Amino acid sequence: MNVATEAVNVPQASSADTAANAQNLADDLHWLEQVLQARMRSSFGGRQSLREMQSNTPRALDLASLPPPTPVAQGSNYAGLLHNLRLEMPNRLLLALSLAPHIQPSLLDQYMLGEYAASASQEGGAGRLMHDVGGVSTSAYRGFIPTGLTWVFLMAGRDVRQRLATINWLQANNGLFAEQVLSFAEVQPYDPFLSGALIVHPEWLAHLLS
Repeated sequence: MNVATEAVNVPQASSADTAANAQNLADDLHWLEQVLQARMRSSFGGRQSLREMQSNTPRALDLASLPPPTPVAQGSNYAGLLHNLRLEMPNRLLLALSLAPHIQPSLLDQYMLGEYAASASQEGGAGRLMHDVGGVSTSAYRGFIPTGLTWVFLMAGRDVRQRLATINWLQANNGLFAEQVLSFAEVQPYDPFLSGALIVHPEWLAHLLS
């Protein structure tokens, strides 16, 4: 699942698809925000101290209660990918998460670098909360860049059994990686193997945003 270097072939978008494509992306980003908000609340509760967050017993979250939206038009590039790869909810959430920094970076920042991280920082634990939710920043971009661990957190929270099941599911259902839509940034051998940033292949990114 390393960064793909081979060229990929993607179809060209027609001008008629552009508005529908934008709406489909907006709908899925809104859905992503709903899942993110529900997961943060179920895992950490409201704004509280670092010690309270760490000792908080996570509440169960049924993701089936937050289904992805139906694409408004099947002719858009984004809807076409969802259909062609027959993406199930976990992979669709993974795709929306990967696209978020490119389209609406504040969506992730407001939660991952916002009130929950601020509470942890005030308690002298800057960055400690981020270990649960993954994520990286770079010297050029200080916002939140999601990693594989971020997706695992959205799917499973802090429940160890669910996290293992989610990781195993990804290893068996990696169509987005097999088709070179997504890849992980390379990490050091001693880093968690899902700590690499999620990367959208440049050609697929251009296709999905048009």
